[in-house]
Amino acid sequence: MDEIYSMNQAGFWSCKIINKASHHIIGLLEFKMGIESYLSLLMMHHNHAHQGLGQQIYQGMEDYVISHGTRSIRIDVVKGYDDGVTNFWLRNGFHVAYDISLTWENMSLPAVVMKKSV
Repeated sequence: MDEIYSMNQAGFWSCKIINKASHHIIGLLEFKMGIESYLSLLMMHHNHAHQGLGQQIYQGMEDYVISHGTRSIRIDVVKGYDDGVTNFWLRNGFHVAYDISLTWENMSLPAVVMKKSV
């Protein structure tokens, strides 16, 4: 809850993805809107992965931010964690822009910035 609060204070929208039938949380989405919107998190529970739900959630978020004036979307993807993640974003029209390092607590991870013009 502390992280959600701090992200909200920084202008991010934190969204739970709920299964309507079971009312269980099956994923999370976190983004900040702007001329360049920043998607910081799209994560599906492993029981719901590879079913096209992430694609549908992403497309809904993209449509929403475009309707509010976004011209590009940025995501940061950790390198070497799961090549399927990078491929997912490439299939959705993103390209690798440049390398960065992401830091959580005391850990630093190599990553890439990926961008898409919309």
